[in-house]
Amino acid sequence: MVRKITISILLILFLSFSVYSEEVIVKPGDTFITIFTKLFDYDKAISIYKDLKHRLPDFVLKAGQKITFDANYAHIPIDLTKEVKIFKKNDGYHIDIIEHDIWTINSVVSGTINGSLFETVSSLGESDELAILFADIYQWEVDFFKEVQPGDRFSIVVEKRFVKGVFAGYGRILAADFYNKGRTIRAIYYNNGKLSGYFTPDGKHLKKGFLRAPLKFGRVSSKFTSSRLHPVLGRPLPHFGVDYAAPTGTPIYATGSGIITQIGFQRGAGNFVKIKHQNNVLTTYMHMSKFRSGLKVGSRVSQGEVIGYVGSTGYSTGPHVDYRIQIGSKYVNPLTFVAPPVVIGKNEIVNLNNMSRKVVDLLNTGYNRTAMIKMVE
Repeated sequence: MVRKITISILLILFLSFSVYSEEVIVKPGDTFITIFTKLFDYDKAISIYKDLKHRLPDFVLKAGQKITFDANYAHIPIDLTKEVKIFKKNDGYHIDIIEHDIWTINSVVSGTINGSLFETVSSLGESDELAILFADIYQWEVDFFKEVQPGDRFSIVVEKRFVKGVFAGYGRILAADFYNKGRTIRAIYYNNGKLSGYFTPDGKHLKKGFLRAPLKFGRVSSKFTSSRLHPVLGRPLPHFGVDYAAPTGTPIYATGSGIITQIGFQRGAGNFVKIKHQNNVLTTYMHMSKFRSGLKVGSRVSQGEVIGYVGSTGYSTGPHVDYRIQIGSKYVNPLTFVAPPVVIGKNEIVNLNNMSRKVVDLLNTGYNRTAMIKMVE
């Protein structure tokens, strides 16, 4: 008899939970009010929304977001760091906003290039985001289209963020080594309040006046030469640029800051952009599928800013960007063109090395030692 009563009670509890517990997935067009009138009357739902927006100005429901309801309670996960709980209280309500601590671990990630940088980083259990952060640091020093070879090695000290024991993304790369073409390039993050970025231990800023290439990744499909057989016209012609092949729609970046002097379409170049830089330098980007919206002659662009997207317009046999550099009227080879670095003073070099000693020690070990630091909110 007792066993039958126990089973009945459990069945009632299960059915109660089934009736009053519901997971709602926000669909396009849903609003807070239409969703929350499941639990509250219309006026209360409006009042709750106003209170939430007052306490969380950036609060907005997004399509795909999950909300859990039961008879007297609603739970809204905002992200890994934050969640909202709304309780029904007699004729009112109570809102709890729970913020979880973010923990930062300084972690060493090391690997040897086998295939692409993306493939190697992925094989280490890391995400593409880390590969992009790493490539961004070295984009002025290394041409990732032609200078990265199997057997090249890297070591990275990077901040990894965790919330409730779950990985929540990367912070800053604090230091890195890249062993490439028989040389070691060490990058250390430094910020003196006026100048910040990645420096070598002897004080040279890795960021230069021009990027090595207008794309993040891809391959060189045609080099700078005084004569080549034109793939479309079928006769020998000079090629005063470098062709970088990549899928249609790949972003093209301005390699240096400057002002757009020409933008439009020409029969051979297709969609193209010309940018004038300091010291009488002019860069050209050809065969784009389209331009970034809003650009025109006279627009000022910054180094690393997207100006268009890879295409195959004009005289072209496949998607690529033909990138050219002129100093005055003379074309120079983009693969050998290097702008001089910024160098900090002697006192700053001492500060750089003193401040980075612990991070560099981590980098030098080559082991996955970590130091846990609670992030200061």
